Amino acid sequence: MNPETLILQQTLEVTLFSGQERPLALLAETAVEQHQEALPENCLQVTSGNAVFVDALQKLLAQEQPTCLFLAPPLIPAEKLPKKLQKQYPHLGLHEIALQIALENSAAQSLVGAWLPHGFFVNVSSQPLREYINAAHTPRFIVDYDFSFGFEASVKMRLLVVQAGKANDQLVRFFRCPEIPMRVNADGQQIKDERRQRAVIKDLKRVARQGGGATEFGYILRDGIPANTPWLFARHHPSYRRHIEDLGAFGGIRPLGELVDIQLGFHPSEQVNVLLPGRDTNKGIPVIEGRDIGADNVLHIEDGRYRALPEKTQKYQLQAGDICLRALIGSDQKLRAALIEAEMLPLVVNNTILVLRPKPEVNVDGRFLTAYLQ
Repeated sequence: MNPETLILQQTLEVTLFSGQERPLALLAETAVEQHQEALPENCLQVTSGNAVFVDALQKLLAQEQPTCLFLAPPLIPAEKLPKKLQKQYPHLGLHEIALQIALENSAAQSLVGAWLPHGFFVNVSSQPLREYINAAHTPRFIVDYDFSFGFEASVKMRLLVVQAGKANDQLVRFFRCPEIPMRVNADGQQIKDERRQRAVIKDLKRVARQGGGATEFGYILRDGIPANTPWLFARHHPSYRRHIEDLGAFGGIRPLGELVDIQLGFHPSEQVNVLLPGRDTNKGIPVIEGRDIGADNVLHIEDGRYRALPEKTQKYQLQAGDICLRALIGSDQKLRAALIEAEMLPLVVNNTILVLRPKPEVNVDGRFLTAYLQ
């Protein structure tokens, strides 16, 4: 077993499987090779790596009624799902649908663990599901990994463990597994530092036992995850809170939502009838997508994929002074922001763009705010 798989096995054991008589796991066939070694014996069930995963999950929940379930669903975005699923679960990817179904159909106090991409924990499109989980269930563990696993190397993945239903306490534990460094053994070979690996898991067990405070690699929130916030390790760490308090010494601190109105662009699958090919420059207005905001924070609008009928997309048209953000944060975890100038207009945005529009009653320096976000 390679070191990364061993770390996954041990984190699953501590956060999800410990003390469970018959844990179950449902994996898409594409995830089996990477994760089966990390799972307890005789708990694995495999299904197709497509929308059939939902049917297999519903059947498993009905027949087995598991009290401990681990999910490694396929990462299929909403627009590539069957129309029936899109209508039933608007804007959710298959991994999010699977998590919601598992929680809705699990008995109270059951544990549901899921292997989820970085976007679930931060993206605005996933926020309604995060808020539902926070309100109706009890997040227990969020485990981050500073290294990647096999075929998922291009996607930042995390482990989420949720207790079905509302518990008496709201303790949620965040943990970050660091990269395990290499060392040279007696034969001069490069091997993983097993001592460091054991120290990481020992620290995870300490976090699992404690009722509060922080350790070397983790910490505990006593009152659960605050509403309307990303579920990120750094965002809720005690050091971040101290940082905010320190900033307060320089002047007032205000939430971004008090300075600007925030809106997501239109969803292409719901506006197909208003879209035109980007090459048809005699009709419509350019549609801005997240990918059009480059790493240099410059908005590239010349080669857009689509144009849109202006009379059908007035709600999503930009104004001078708007700030556009990529709605999806890349693997570098940096914001990409661009300020809209009057000479750029008219433009319209789809749902891969967040529009920040300064509130008229608030005196906001748009250039300063854009530079801050960048």
